[in-house]
Amino acid sequence: MSGQRSRVTVVGTRKRVDVALPSVAPVGEYAGRLADMCGQDTHDVFPPAWSLARAGAAPLALETSLAAAGITDGSVLYLTDIAADPAGEPVIEDIDELVADETARRRQRIPSRGTVLAVVSLLWLAGTSVLVAVTGTDALAGGVSLTLGALGLLVGAWTMAQKRAAVPPLLCVAMSVTAAVLMAGAGALVTQAIAGNDSRWTGAIAGGNLGLVMALAATPEMVLVAIEIQLLVAGLLAPLLLFLDTNRVQAASVVVVVAVTMMGAAKGLAAGIAAWGSRAPGSRGPMAQAVTNMLDRAGQLMSIVIGGPVVALIVSLPILATAGHGFAYALTVVTTVGLLLRVQQAGTGTEIVQYALAGLVGVFSAVLGLAHWLGGGGLVAALLTTGGLAVLCVGLGIVLSPIRPERDADLELGGAVPPPRRSKVEVVLMICNLATAPLAMGAFGIFGELIDLGRRLGG
Repeated sequence: MSGQRSRVTVVGTRKRVDVALPSVAPVGEYAGRLADMCGQDTHDVFPPAWSLARAGAAPLALETSLAAAGITDGSVLYLTDIAADPAGEPVIEDIDELVADETARRRQRIPSRGTVLAVVSLLWLAGTSVLVAVTGTDALAGGVSLTLGALGLLVGAWTMAQKRAAVPPLLCVAMSVTAAVLMAGAGALVTQAIAGNDSRWTGAIAGGNLGLVMALAATPEMVLVAIEIQLLVAGLLAPLLLFLDTNRVQAASVVVVVAVTMMGAAKGLAAGIAAWGSRAPGSRGPMAQAVTNMLDRAGQLMSIVIGGPVVALIVSLPILATAGHGFAYALTVVTTVGLLLRVQQAGTGTEIVQYALAGLVGVFSAVLGLAHWLGGGGLVAALLTTGGLAVLCVGLGIVLSPIRPERDADLELGGAVPPPRRSKVEVVLMICNLATAPLAMGAFGIFGELIDLGRRLGG
């Protein structure tokens, strides 16, 4: 660079010229004259906007100088029409327009006022069902009112399902689920009017099952199938516990065994429901996309399938841990260990939260039961505080520990594929699952009765 000029080579479509250009003047002031010197075509409909660019680089802005762009003597520059090159056009951004566009996009993602009002009304109806079922005043009239409300919801859900383009599909499912809640309340009230207060839970479960079957007829969705399977298990379990006249600890032990069993079968159950509800890909449809969609649906259904067992464990584990019974406490500990191991095997974030929540409730219950066993008093606060800090330290340790990459299996050409091996976590989890049944039998009192029977026979 000599003085205020830069000696460069400018290459056009027809010619190349060696020129000395002003170093501090904007490129737009002389780029047009350079185009004339190089014989560039100027017969386009729109006038060209010439600029200079290095090989493989973006064109210089018209207001930029060679000195500001770092162009030195001997550089080779190419004439570029930024009016014909969309990638090289100057971008003019208006802050007001950007804010307005972003605000409009965010408003489109907000649910409509009608949808919000409909969801609030469904919560209203569900709360009404729970309130009327709990109070139990005028059971027969309340049961009839809730049944009529459920039928109205199902008719509305079926009608809305025919207009899927205008109504969110989840709203139809929510209407069907709310109808099942109303039917559960109606079942509790009708059972109370016929058989008394002791049978309300059985009636609620039976009414919920009937409501979900009707909901499936109105809106056949996979989510409803997953919920119905759990209610069906509860419907079979509740009359059995009522027939056996179990106490709280015995009923909780049976519920824990059933919940752990359902968790073990949750993956296969979710995959089966997803496969049942999926359509086979057409001859032109990509199989990979169909498999991906099925896996996504199975992952979403997994959180629903394990939702019922998680709630059952959250309710049952504190009852077992504070019962003062050795087998019940051991069942709490074993189940909690299994839940914490399932956290490591979880495939989605929702599963991790569900298993971790139930596992932490189990840990809290076990620590609380141990404190009461050791005498209670100030020991309860000390053990619970220590346990909470210990759980926090474990979580921080997991966060700070480096993630180890998984190793790929080494396969030899022509060799047999080795059978898959169970990991240590799977082995311990299997042992915990197998131990729940005998521990529940002990909490149920079966071992004590067998010992008494043996003593009587021996005596």
